[in-house]
Parts: sequence; C-alpha cells; structure tokens
Amino acid sequence: MKHHLYFIIPLLMMACTATTTEVSNSETHGKTLVVDTIAIADWDTTKGTNITYEQSFTITPSGSDDRVKLIVLIPRDVKNRQHVNNITYSYEPDEVYDLNNNRYAKFNWHNVSTPQSLTIEVNINLYRNDLETRSAAPSNDEAEELLEAERFIEVGEEAIQQQAKKLEKGTPFKTVQSIYKFVNNKIDYTGYNGSDMGALSVLESRGGDCSEYCDLMVALCRANGISARVIEGYTTAYANVPKHCWVEVYLKEYGWVLFDPTPGNRSTFTTMKKNYIQLSVNRNDDHLGNYHYWYYRYWGDPITVEDRFTTLEFKP
Repeated sequence: MKHHLYFIIPLLMMACTATTTEVSNSETHGKTLVVDTIAIADWDTTKGTNITYEQSFTITPSGSDDRVKLIVLIPRDVKNRQHVNNITYSYEPDEVYDLNNNRYAKFNWHNVSTPQSLTIEVNINLYRNDLETRSAAPSNDEAEELLEAERFIEVGEEAIQQQAKKLEKGTPFKTVQSIYKFVNNKIDYTGYNGSDMGALSVLESRGGDCSEYCDLMVALCRANGISARVIEGYTTAYANVPKHCWVEVYLKEYGWVLFDPTPGNRSTFTTMKKNYIQLSVNRNDDHLGNYHYWYYRYWGDPITVEDRFTTLEFKP
C-alpha cells in the first residue's frame, strides 16, 4: 500500500517569566504530572478559583495507519494568572516540552486500525490579572516589545494606521481604553466563524467573533506603539464554545494586563472573571502549522479526530 503524509486542519478558534521543569516520559503514563515552575507562594492563593477540566480526543481511522501523531497545547504556570496543580493523561505522551512560552504534549500511536482515545485531565487555579487587580498591586513584569505586524495583525496597513491615530489619546493608558471601547462597541459579534479573518478585514466589515475582536485590538495597540498580543485558551463561561481568545497589553505602570474585548463575556475594561485558562501566547503558532489548540498528522489511510472540553469541577 502506498502511504501518504497528511497535514490535517483541526478546529479553528471559536473564538511571564518562569523556570521550566523537564518531565521525563516515565513519569506521565496514567499518572499525575506535577508542574511546579513558579512557586505558588508568589501570589495569594486565597483569591483563586480552582477548576478541574477534561479535554478528550477520539481518533477514528478509515482503514489502517502506520502512525498517528497528535500535538496538544496544555496549560503552564503563568505568574499572577494561573497555577497548574496537576495533569493526568490516560495515554502516555512521548514528550512534554516548552517552546516559545507555550507548553505542548506530543502523542504517537502506531499500527492504528481501531478507534483510539485520549483524555487529559487538568486541575488548575485561576487568578484575576485585570486592570483592577494590577492597579491595586502593580506587577514587575518584564517589558517585551511586541509591535510588529504578523499574519492577521496587519499593523502597517493604512486603514489600521488611520484608525489607530484617531484612537490615540495622549497616554498609553488612555489610548488602550479608547481602543478597547472602539472594538467592544463598534464591532458586531456575528457568531462563531471557523475561518480567521484578521484585523484589517474586521475593521472593514465591522463584524466577527472573538478572534477578530482580539486581532483588531492588538493591531490598533501595536500601531500606537503599545506592546500587545493575542492569548488563546478556554473559558469556563461561554455561550457558544469554550475555545476563546483575549488580549494582553503591556502598560508600564501595571505590567502585562488582560482584556477581553469580545462582548457577552461579563468583562469590562477594568475587570475580567477568574475563568480564563491560558494555553498560548502566539497568534500564529508554526509548531501547530498555524492552527489552534492541537494538530495531527497521519501516515496511511485518512482519519478523523474529534475533541471535547468538559468542566468537571468549579470551586470559586
């Protein structure tokens, strides 16, 4: 049989500084992976929300495959935002590793001819890192210059530059506030869209889902010389799907601050709920083929992969 190597597109969006700890494969099979890269004493644990969630995958082959590889984003500790207590895998990952401020688990199956399943259970503490909390306790986060254009964040386009100039208000704080209000109020939420549109497209169409809200806010911030990036992960409070994205902006007085410009998430310019699980800080993740959350490759007959996110326990 002639075998082909395929790159498969998984589900698209619904829409920190740490010392890493290397974990060997022998510690992960059917056991708890304890990730302790940031001392939990670094922040107030009494104000966190504890969540246990499960991400499950079902791999269904149409025939037989010599090999199936799946790479999945998993959460890591992020100071003042989240602390991972443990992760349990139903199937042993070949590798758990950090790359470009993200954490990944890689799985391989060989000689696949029947459906395979994978469950990843995570217990995590979540903390507010919005403007209100940062105002009360400014962070000493390291500045990182994130001002360049990238795919879907078309900073250099004339329309983006012109709109950014209109929203500039003299100080970074007031400018970010102006940008947030513009994106939140002037863009219509049109429901989940499986395709990424980008900042320029949403500025022209004035409609999109969370991806477009975030792309536009980040592009307008960067066009005004303010470092910003898109954060991707899950929210436990959702109307459509749990996959979601929000924005992180660097303000010198406060450090890196989170904002959710998408309407309907009970967030404001100054406050966000403690239900945001961060997975990625990279809008375009070439390690996932520039897709989102996970991706797979197979050697053999076509396969299908389905994933599901379930909140098992929520302790506010």
